[in-house]
Amino acid sequence: MDNNENVKPSGEEGTPSSNEFGDSVEMTEGAREAAESESGDDEGEDGEYEEDEGEYEEGYQPSWPQSFTSYEDYLKSQREERKKRLPIVYAVVAAAFIAVFVLLMLLVFNLNKPKDVPPSDSDGGKAKTGMSLSRLIGLEEVEKVDDKERMYTSLRDTSRKMFFLPSGRFVQPWDPIDWYDLKKNPLLYKSLGEKAFDELNLYSSFLTGKDSVGFVASPYYFDVNLKLIRKGFIGKISEDRIKTCIASEARRFFREAGVKGFSENFDDLKLDSGFLVEFQRRCAPYIDKCVPPKDAEKPVNKDELANILNYAALFGLYRGLDDPYSTIMTPSEYKDMMEDLNEGTFGGIGVIIEKSVENGGALTVSEPLEGTPAFRAGLLSGDVILEIDGFKTKGLDIMMCVSKMRGPKGSNVKLKVKRDFKVFDVDIIRDDIKTVSLTHKVLPGGIGYIKLRNFASDTIDEFDLAVADIMKPSNKIKGLIVDIRNNGGGYLVAGVALASRFVPDGKVVHKQVDRKGRITSCNALSAPKISVPSVLLVNRFSASSSEILAGALKDSKTATLVGERTFGKGSVQEVIAKEVGGAVKLSIAYFLSPNDHVINKNGIRPDVSVPMSPRKVGKKDDAQLKKAVAIIESRSSGAASK
Repeated sequence: MDNNENVKPSGEEGTPSSNEFGDSVEMTEGAREAAESESGDDEGEDGEYEEDEGEYEEGYQPSWPQSFTSYEDYLKSQREERKKRLPIVYAVVAAAFIAVFVLLMLLVFNLNKPKDVPPSDSDGGKAKTGMSLSRLIGLEEVEKVDDKERMYTSLRDTSRKMFFLPSGRFVQPWDPIDWYDLKKNPLLYKSLGEKAFDELNLYSSFLTGKDSVGFVASPYYFDVNLKLIRKGFIGKISEDRIKTCIASEARRFFREAGVKGFSENFDDLKLDSGFLVEFQRRCAPYIDKCVPPKDAEKPVNKDELANILNYAALFGLYRGLDDPYSTIMTPSEYKDMMEDLNEGTFGGIGVIIEKSVENGGALTVSEPLEGTPAFRAGLLSGDVILEIDGFKTKGLDIMMCVSKMRGPKGSNVKLKVKRDFKVFDVDIIRDDIKTVSLTHKVLPGGIGYIKLRNFASDTIDEFDLAVADIMKPSNKIKGLIVDIRNNGGGYLVAGVALASRFVPDGKVVHKQVDRKGRITSCNALSAPKISVPSVLLVNRFSASSSEILAGALKDSKTATLVGERTFGKGSVQEVIAKEVGGAVKLSIAYFLSPNDHVINKNGIRPDVSVPMSPRKVGKKDDAQLKKAVAIIESRSSGAASK
C-alpha cells in the first residue's frame, strides 16, 4: 500500500478512529504499522520514554476528517476556527477587567470622597457627567480634606462619563432630584429610600387649618395656567407625566386626609379646559370620606377640602413639567419671596437656604446671617434641615420651606438638622429679620471687599454707595473683591446692572434663548466703571443672577474669578402675580454667557480654582478669600515695579 494514500471512508479497508474534535477518521494499514513502530521505538529498555527527535519515522501518515482534501487544508481550517474564537475570549477578559475596575472605583470613591468637594472644573464645564457614586449605592459620605479632595476630584474626572442611570441620560451632580426622578430611575430611587415619596406631607397644614390656599383653584384658573405653560414654558411638555403627577398629588392629599383606597388615575382624560371638571367628578365620592386631623385648629368644610384638592391638581400640573424652578405659590409664599427681593422686615430665623443636589436634593443651609437667631443657635453652612416643626423637607418646594420657617417675632420653630453623621434638634426663637442685600468693608492692605447676599431691587444703589465709601482717597485702595459665594440670585436686571459696573458700555453681558430658539443679546448699561484690579469670588451656591455676573466678568476679562464652579442655574423665570391671589413662577428662557457658554447645568468655571467647603466662607481659614487677596497684592506689586 502506498504510504501517501488518503484516509478512506467508513466501510473500506482501515480501522475507524477519532480526532480531538470528535471527527470520525480512519488510518491506513501502513500508517497504523508506522504508529506502532514509532511507539515501540520511543520506549527504552528499562520501560522509559526517550526524547522525541522531532521527526516522524518513515511510513507515518497523519489523519484528518474526510471533509478535507488534504492535511494542510485541515490545519488551515483549525487556525481559522481559533481566530474566530479570539474576539470572544478578548471580550470576556475585557469584561472581567472592567468589572474589577468598577468595583475598585466604587470602593475608592466612597472611602475617599469628601462631603463638600465641588464639581470638577477640568472639563471646562461642558461635559455631561456621571452622578455621585455614593448616591448610586446609598453609602454615607466621608469628609476628607486637602489631598483627599484632589484625589477624589481626579478620580471622578476619570470616570465621570462612565456611569449613567437606567433612564439612559447622564445625571449631573447639580441636577435637582425630585420624587419623579426617583420613580424614573429605579437604581437611584432604591439608593435614596423607597419610602422617600410616600412619606412627604404637603397638605397637612391646609387640612389642619394652620394655613390656607388663599385663592379659589377653579377649573377656569387651571385652564389659564395650562395655557400659560403651553405658550411660554421653555422645556419639553409631557402630558402623560403631568397627568401622572396630578394623580400622585391627589393620592397624597387623600392619604393625608385619612382616606384609604384612592386609586384613580386620569390617563384617559384629555389635558384641556375640561380636565379639572372631570377630575373633580371622579374625586367627589372620596371627599365625603375625609377625616378631620386630630390636631386641626379649626374645622375644614367640604368646599375647602375640594379647593385644597384642586390646588393639589395645580401643584401636580407644575410638578409635571420636570422643572424645579417652575411652581405655583400661595399668597403667603409669594409674600415671602417678595420680602426677600424687596428688602423688607419679617419674622424669621435669618438663614439662606438652597436645595443641594450633592445632598440628594435636601434643604441645605447656604449661610446663616450673622447676628440672627440662626447664627446664634449655631447653624452652619452645609447643615441639612430634615424637618421644620415636624414637616419633612425632602421634596418640598423651597418657598414652602421658607414659609414654614417664618412666623411672628418671639414664636418658636423646631428644626431637625443633620450635620455630617449627626442628627439633632434645634429650637430657635424667631426675631425680626431685616433683609440686606450686601455689606462692605476695607481689608488690611487697602483692599475693598463687598459681600453680595442676593440681587434685590435696591442692590445696585447699595453697591454704588459701597464702592463710593470704599474708594475714598484715604483708604488707598489697591483692588476690589466682590463676593457672591452662597448667593442664589434674584432679579435678572440687578445682575445686568451690576455687570455694567465692570463691562465696557455696549458690550454683551448675557444672551437669552427663548422656547423657539430665538437669541436676544443684553448689553452693558452706561455706568461708572470699576477701575482697580478686581476679583470675583464664586462657589457651588452661586446661582442664577450671580452666574450672569460671573459669566460677563469672565468673558470680558474685567475681573478674575476665584473659587469653585458655580451652581448651573441658567434659566430665566417669569413671576406672574394672579388676581385671584398668589402667583406662578415659570421658566421661559435659558441664558448664555457673552461667549455662548451654556450656563444651565454647567455653571461658570473660575479662572483660579480653590476647592473649599461652603462652611468656611468668611471664617479664618477662608482659603478662597486669601487667594483673592494674594492675587490683588501680586498685581499691585507688579504695577508698582513697572
